[in-house]
Amino acid sequence: VDDWAIADATARIQEKGIKMIVTNDPVLDEDDVPIADLYCGSPNIAMAEEAAKFFVEKAAGKKVKIVQLMGVMGQIITRQRDESFRAIIEKHPNIELVDSQVTDWMTEKAYPIMMDMLTATPDLWGIYSQSDCLLPGVWAALEQTGKLYPVGHEKHIFTVAMDGAPVALDKIREGIHDLTIEQSPYAMACVAVKAVFMLAKGLDLPKSPDNFIEVRPVLITAENVDDTTLWGNFGVPHDELWPRTQEIF
Repeated sequence: VDDWAIADATARIQEKGIKMIVTNDPVLDEDDVPIADLYCGSPNIAMAEEAAKFFVEKAAGKKVKIVQLMGVMGQIITRQRDESFRAIIEKHPNIELVDSQVTDWMTEKAYPIMMDMLTATPDLWGIYSQSDCLLPGVWAALEQTGKLYPVGHEKHIFTVAMDGAPVALDKIREGIHDLTIEQSPYAMACVAVKAVFMLAKGLDLPKSPDNFIEVRPVLITAENVDDTTLWGNFGVPHDELWPRTQEIF
Protein backbone atom coordinates (compact mmCIF):
# COMPACT_ATOMS: atom_id res chain seq x y z
CA VAL A 1 0.00 0.00 0.00
CA ASP A 2 1.28 3.44 -0.96
CA ASP A 3 0.53 5.96 1.79
CA TRP A 4 0.32 8.80 -0.74
CA ALA A 5 -1.75 7.02 -3.41
CA ILE A 6 -5.17 7.58 -1.84
CA ALA A 7 -4.57 11.15 -0.69
CA ASP A 8 -6.61 12.65 -3.55
CA ALA A 9 -9.48 10.23 -2.99
CA THR A 10 -9.40 10.98 0.74
CA ALA A 11 -9.58 14.72 0.07
CA ARG A 12 -12.59 14.25 -2.22
CA ILE A 13 -14.33 12.13 0.41
CA GLN A 14 -13.71 14.75 3.08
CA GLU A 15 -15.00 17.53 0.78
CA LYS A 16 -18.36 15.76 0.88
CA GLY A 17 -18.35 15.89 4.68
CA ILE A 18 -17.48 12.22 5.12
CA LYS A 19 -14.95 11.33 7.80
CA MET A 20 -11.96 9.18 6.87
CA ILE A 21 -10.80 6.69 9.50
CA VAL A 22 -7.74 4.56 8.78
CA THR A 23 -5.68 1.98 10.66
CA ASN A 24 -2.11 0.73 10.49
CA ASP A 25 -0.94 3.08 7.70
CA PRO A 26 -1.55 6.85 7.59
CA VAL A 27 -2.82 8.72 4.54
CA LEU A 28 -0.27 11.39 3.60
CA ASP A 29 -0.39 14.43 1.34
CA GLU A 30 2.52 15.48 -0.88
CA ASP A 31 4.21 17.12 2.12
CA ASP A 32 3.98 13.92 4.22
CA VAL A 33 1.26 15.48 6.38
CA PRO A 34 -1.36 13.00 7.68
CA ILE A 35 -4.80 14.00 6.39
CA ALA A 36 -7.19 11.31 7.66
CA ASP A 37 -9.71 12.42 10.28
CA LEU A 38 -8.45 9.66 12.54
CA TYR A 39 -5.48 7.35 12.15
CA CYS A 40 -5.05 4.50 14.61
CA GLY A 41 -1.76 2.66 14.60
CA SER A 42 1.42 1.76 16.41
CA PRO A 43 4.38 4.09 17.05
CA ASN A 44 6.70 2.64 14.42
CA ILE A 45 9.63 4.86 15.35
CA ALA A 46 9.53 3.79 19.00
CA MET A 47 9.09 0.15 18.02
CA ALA A 48 12.15 0.19 15.77
CA GLU A 49 14.15 1.91 18.50
CA GLU A 50 13.23 -0.90 20.90
CA ALA A 51 14.38 -3.45 18.33
CA ALA A 52 17.71 -1.65 18.01
CA LYS A 53 18.11 -1.41 21.79
CA PHE A 54 17.69 -5.18 22.04
CA PHE A 55 20.63 -5.72 19.70
CA VAL A 56 22.70 -3.08 21.49
CA GLU A 57 22.16 -4.84 24.81
CA LYS A 58 22.92 -8.32 23.48
CA ALA A 59 26.00 -7.13 21.56
CA ALA A 60 27.65 -5.41 24.52
CA GLY A 61 31.38 -6.15 24.47
CA LYS A 62 31.20 -7.89 21.08
CA LYS A 63 31.74 -6.94 17.45
CA VAL A 64 28.80 -8.30 15.45
CA LYS A 65 27.06 -8.18 12.08
CA ILE A 66 23.33 -7.87 11.53
CA VAL A 67 20.95 -7.62 8.56
CA GLN A 68 17.52 -6.12 8.00
CA LEU A 69 14.48 -7.37 6.08
CA MET A 70 12.28 -4.45 5.06
CA GLY A 71 8.71 -4.11 3.81
CA VAL A 72 7.53 -1.98 0.89
CA MET A 73 9.48 1.14 0.01
CA GLY A 74 6.27 3.04 -0.76
CA GLN A 75 5.14 2.85 2.86
CA ILE A 76 6.08 5.30 5.55
CA ILE A 77 6.14 2.50 8.14
CA THR A 78 8.95 0.83 6.19
CA ARG A 79 10.92 4.06 6.20
CA GLN A 80 10.28 4.76 9.88
CA ARG A 81 11.20 1.24 10.94
CA ASP A 82 14.40 1.51 8.94
CA GLU A 83 15.58 5.04 9.73
CA SER A 84 14.87 4.98 13.46
CA PHE A 85 16.52 1.56 13.77
CA ARG A 86 19.61 2.76 11.94
CA ALA A 87 19.80 5.93 14.02
CA ILE A 88 20.50 3.90 17.13
CA ILE A 89 22.62 1.16 15.56
CA GLU A 90 24.92 3.74 13.95
CA LYS A 91 25.81 5.05 17.40
CA HIS A 92 27.35 1.68 18.25
CA PRO A 93 30.36 0.91 16.03
CA ASN A 94 30.57 -2.64 17.36
CA ILE A 95 27.34 -3.42 15.46
CA GLU A 96 27.57 -3.45 11.68
CA LEU A 97 24.38 -3.42 9.63
CA VAL A 98 25.83 -5.22 6.61
CA ASP A 99 22.71 -5.44 4.44
CA SER A 100 19.07 -4.32 4.17
CA GLN A 101 16.70 -5.67 1.54
CA VAL A 102 13.09 -4.98 0.53
CA THR A 103 10.72 -7.97 0.67
CA ASP A 104 7.34 -6.37 -0.12
CA TRP A 105 6.10 -8.12 3.07
CA MET A 106 6.30 -11.49 1.27
CA THR A 107 7.83 -14.48 3.05
CA GLU A 108 8.49 -16.16 -0.31
CA LYS A 109 10.79 -13.24 -1.10
CA ALA A 110 12.31 -13.26 2.38
CA TYR A 111 13.58 -16.82 1.97
CA PRO A 112 15.90 -16.33 -1.04
CA ILE A 113 17.00 -12.94 0.27
CA MET A 114 17.88 -14.52 3.60
CA MET A 115 19.74 -17.34 1.87
CA ASP A 116 21.85 -14.78 0.00
CA MET A 117 22.50 -12.85 3.20
CA LEU A 118 23.67 -15.97 5.02
CA THR A 119 25.97 -16.84 2.13
CA ALA A 120 27.41 -13.32 1.98
CA THR A 121 27.82 -13.06 5.75
CA PRO A 122 28.72 -16.48 7.19
CA ASP A 123 29.37 -14.92 10.61
CA LEU A 124 25.95 -13.25 10.79
CA TRP A 125 24.92 -12.57 14.39
CA GLY A 126 21.45 -10.99 14.22
CA ILE A 127 18.42 -10.49 11.98
CA TYR A 128 15.97 -7.58 12.19
CA SER A 129 12.70 -8.24 10.39
CA GLN A 130 10.21 -5.40 10.01
CA SER A 131 7.36 -7.91 10.24
CA ASP A 132 6.64 -11.35 11.67
CA CYS A 133 5.19 -12.32 8.28
CA LEU A 134 8.74 -12.63 6.96
CA LEU A 135 9.97 -14.93 9.72
CA PRO A 136 8.94 -18.27 8.17
CA GLY A 137 11.29 -17.46 5.29
CA VAL A 138 14.00 -16.49 7.76
CA TRP A 139 13.73 -19.69 9.78
CA ALA A 140 13.56 -21.83 6.63
CA ALA A 141 16.80 -20.27 5.41
CA LEU A 142 18.48 -20.73 8.78
CA GLU A 143 17.41 -24.38 8.87
CA GLN A 144 18.49 -24.96 5.27
CA THR A 145 21.97 -23.61 6.02
CA GLY A 146 22.30 -25.47 9.32
CA LYS A 147 22.23 -22.27 11.36
CA LEU A 148 18.95 -22.61 13.24
CA TYR A 149 20.06 -22.85 16.86
CA PRO A 150 17.89 -22.28 19.96
CA VAL A 151 18.05 -19.20 22.14
CA GLY A 152 20.98 -19.51 24.52
CA HIS A 153 23.12 -21.63 22.19
CA GLU A 154 26.50 -20.07 21.42
CA LYS A 155 25.74 -20.25 17.67
CA HIS A 156 22.22 -18.83 17.97
CA ILE A 157 21.47 -16.03 15.51
CA PHE A 158 19.28 -13.44 17.23
CA THR A 159 15.96 -12.60 15.57
CA VAL A 160 13.82 -9.55 16.29
CA ALA A 161 10.58 -8.69 14.49
CA MET A 162 7.32 -6.78 14.76
CA ASP A 163 3.61 -7.67 14.85
CA GLY A 164 3.08 -10.17 17.66
CA ALA A 165 1.61 -12.73 15.26
CA PRO A 166 0.82 -16.28 16.41
CA VAL A 167 3.69 -17.73 14.35
CA ALA A 168 6.19 -15.55 16.21
CA LEU A 169 4.70 -16.35 19.61
CA ASP A 170 4.88 -20.07 18.87
CA LYS A 171 8.56 -19.82 17.95
CA ILE A 172 9.27 -17.84 21.12
CA ARG A 173 7.69 -20.70 23.08
CA GLU A 174 9.81 -23.18 21.16
CA GLY A 175 12.93 -21.23 22.10
CA ILE A 176 13.80 -20.28 18.52
CA HIS A 177 12.75 -16.62 18.32
CA ASP A 178 13.98 -13.88 20.66
CA LEU A 179 11.68 -10.86 20.49
CA THR A 180 8.61 -9.64 18.67
CA ILE A 181 7.05 -6.24 19.23
CA GLU A 182 3.27 -6.31 19.20
CA GLN A 183 1.26 -4.29 16.71
CA SER A 184 -2.29 -5.39 17.42
CA PRO A 185 -4.73 -5.38 14.48
CA TYR A 186 -7.50 -6.27 16.92
CA ALA A 187 -6.79 -3.22 19.05
CA MET A 188 -6.66 -0.95 16.02
CA ALA A 189 -9.94 -2.37 14.71
CA CYS A 190 -11.61 -1.83 18.08
CA VAL A 191 -10.51 1.80 18.16
CA ALA A 192 -11.73 2.34 14.59
CA VAL A 193 -15.15 0.86 15.36
CA LYS A 194 -15.43 2.97 18.50
CA ALA A 195 -14.70 6.03 16.36
CA VAL A 196 -17.45 5.06 13.91
CA PHE A 197 -19.95 4.72 16.75
CA MET A 198 -18.94 8.14 18.07
CA LEU A 199 -19.68 9.66 14.67
CA ALA A 200 -22.98 7.78 14.45
CA LYS A 201 -23.98 9.33 17.78
CA GLY A 202 -23.09 12.82 16.57
CA LEU A 203 -20.00 13.08 18.74
CA ASP A 204 -16.69 14.64 17.72
CA LEU A 205 -13.67 12.46 17.17
CA PRO A 206 -10.95 12.79 19.83
CA LYS A 207 -8.35 15.48 19.24
CA SER A 208 -4.68 14.56 19.05
CA PRO A 209 -1.58 15.63 17.10
CA ASP A 210 -1.97 14.58 13.45
CA ASN A 211 -5.26 12.93 14.50
CA PHE A 212 -3.15 9.95 15.58
CA ILE A 213 -4.44 7.46 18.15
CA GLU A 214 -1.61 5.28 19.38
CA VAL A 215 -2.04 1.62 20.23
CA ARG A 216 0.66 0.89 22.77
CA PRO A 217 3.11 -1.79 21.61
CA VAL A 218 4.23 -4.63 23.86
CA LEU A 219 7.66 -6.25 23.79
CA ILE A 220 7.07 -10.00 23.73
CA THR A 221 9.70 -12.44 24.96
CA ALA A 222 9.68 -15.83 26.64
CA GLU A 223 8.76 -14.07 29.88
CA ASN A 224 5.34 -12.83 28.75
CA VAL A 225 4.54 -14.83 25.61
CA ASP A 226 1.54 -16.52 27.25
CA ASP A 227 -0.15 -13.25 28.23
CA THR A 228 -3.80 -13.72 27.20
CA THR A 229 -4.20 -10.04 26.27
CA LEU A 230 -1.74 -10.39 23.39
CA TRP A 231 -3.63 -10.48 20.10
CA GLY A 232 -1.56 -13.42 18.89
CA ASN A 233 -3.04 -15.54 21.67
CA PHE A 234 -6.64 -14.70 20.69
CA GLY A 235 -9.30 -15.86 23.16
CA VAL A 236 -11.22 -12.62 23.79
CA PRO A 237 -14.99 -13.14 24.27
CA HIS A 238 -17.02 -11.74 21.38
CA ASP A 239 -18.95 -9.35 23.61
CA GLU A 240 -15.89 -7.62 25.07
CA LEU A 241 -13.63 -4.85 23.83
CA TRP A 242 -10.10 -5.91 23.04
CA PRO A 243 -7.94 -5.35 26.16
CA ARG A 244 -6.03 -2.09 26.42
CA THR A 245 -8.39 -0.16 24.11
CA GLN A 246 -11.00 0.85 26.67
CA GLU A 247 -8.87 3.69 28.06
CA ILE A 248 -7.99 5.21 24.68
CA PHE A 249 -11.27 7.15 24.30
